[in-house]
Amino acid sequence: MRKIVEYIFCRDSEKVYFYLHGGPFFSLGSWQEDPFATMLYNEQRNLILVNYPIVYDDGGISDYQFLKEYFWEYKRQHPNTEMVLLGESYGGYLASLLTLSILLCK
Repeated sequence: MRKIVEYIFCRDSEKVYFYLHGGPFFSLGSWQEDPFATMLYNEQRNLILVNYPIVYDDGGISDYQFLKEYFWEYKRQHPNTEMVLLGESYGGYLASLLTLSILLCK
């Protein structure tokens, strides 16, 4: 399973939606596997599905670190892109933590 699955409709767009699935017994291989990802795809939003590593017994620290490094690197490579971070269930929890850490580090 690929960790990152990209659906970029418009390379000139300044907005990209990142979607974190619920977990831990789930991952997304394509937009068809999740109703929310399907909605974003059908609206032709630039969409990136992010599958985090899911490491058991570490309280989500590995998942959080993986995502934090990924998003900082993405922002470094695409400094003018508005990043919209969305998640469901555990993915929503991670999205909230990451958004807070990014806001506090500005």
